[in-house]
Amino acid sequence: RTRLLAYLAEHGADLAEFERELKAAVTSQIVVAHHLLTDARSSLGEELVSEALRGHELFARELAEAVASLTAPRLTVVRGDGLQTRARSGHLALVQ
Repeated sequence: RTRLLAYLAEHGADLAEFERELKAAVTSQIVVAHHLLTDARSSLGEELVSEALRGHELFARELAEAVASLTAPRLTVVRGDGLQTRARSGHLALVQ
């Protein structure tokens, strides 16, 4: 997002006008989505539409969690230096 804004600013784009156009496009999509949901509820019933929306929200949440777990830095125990006298404690290393 910041790269896009920087690029547009570098090329002399009117950022206020860009924001107005973007909001208009998003608003149009919201209206279309509203009509689609209204028609779907009328044709298919509230229960089916609600179930579909819940399923999509669950999928989106699980996908976001999966991406976060794949991109988060991980700590792993690596072999210690052998100087310990009792149980090995090892060292933590950041694995990316």
